[in-house]
Amino acid sequence: MDLIGKLTRREQPATGSWPDLNEELRHEITSASDAPGLVDIWELSPLRFDDNDNHSAQIIATIFSDPETLICAGPDQHRFATKKRREWKQWHKLRFICPSPMVARRGRTQSGKVSAHALSIVGPRRYLVVEFDHGSADDHAALLLHLAQYAPLTLVVHSGNKSVHGWYYCFGQPEELLLRFFRYAVSLGADPMTWVPSQFVRVPDGRHSNGRRQTTYYFDPVTIER
Repeated sequence: MDLIGKLTRREQPATGSWPDLNEELRHEITSASDAPGLVDIWELSPLRFDDNDNHSAQIIATIFSDPETLICAGPDQHRFATKKRREWKQWHKLRFICPSPMVARRGRTQSGKVSAHALSIVGPRRYLVVEFDHGSADDHAALLLHLAQYAPLTLVVHSGNKSVHGWYYCFGQPEELLLRFFRYAVSLGADPMTWVPSQFVRVPDGRHSNGRRQTTYYFDPVTIER
């Protein structure tokens, strides 16, 4: 994550609220003659699954290596639980996951309710997830690989619908650096909602409500510091 220091002044959005879309820079990245697409991300992946089997459990066990890690996940945003990784079964049937471990099974929400998905029980950030909704999957791929110049890209996961998400390993990094990186991502069109540590993202190789697989196109376990 120290590569974030490579951001130039042109690329650094001003401080304050979330930056506006930098359409010029986004277009420059996605329309370049050598801009990579989703197929290129697949071919660049250090670890590829070339069979039709589901590998969600293997991926989760790698990105959260301790079986005692508390993970919040569920089939939708209204049905979820926080359990130890070893207690979870059938990851491939789940849709959503919190990209950072929890520190307790339940906690208080900001409204005072007890929940397994409360912001108050999210531990230190493990992964910062960048999601692009607008544009094509190839556009998203080009933007995610561009951002990989500044932070270690661990996973690229298709939502099963229209968006592609990038998981960037960030454990132990100062919030100031992470915010700087994420603000730059937002200036390229990323959804600011995934900055919230408790925000659900797609389970790698999970299953969308439409039945489609949330395919993992890129996986680099080496980015994860043990």
